[in-house]
Amino acid sequence: MADEQNGWPEITPKPTPGSVSASSVERLASIFPWMRSLSLPDREACADDLASAASPELLVAELRSWKETAAAVAAGYRDVELGWLD
Repeated sequence: MADEQNGWPEITPKPTPGSVSASSVERLASIFPWMRSLSLPDREACADDLASAASPELLVAELRSWKETAAAVAAGYRDVELGWLD
């Protein structure tokens, strides 16, 4: 089966959400200490997103996004009601 983005054959199956093991989540948190400011469900979602990144560029984008999220959480923006702009 060809990859939808580049037409190349898909070599490894993409992980399904929740498929990253707890030990992998903890290993990632030891490599990226900022992950410790995330809740456990958010750390698991972060690990899933990193594992699912289809290219190095997407991996870097996911890392930056989650690192900024962790910084916001650490700064106290946990349960802030967000308003959407129309």
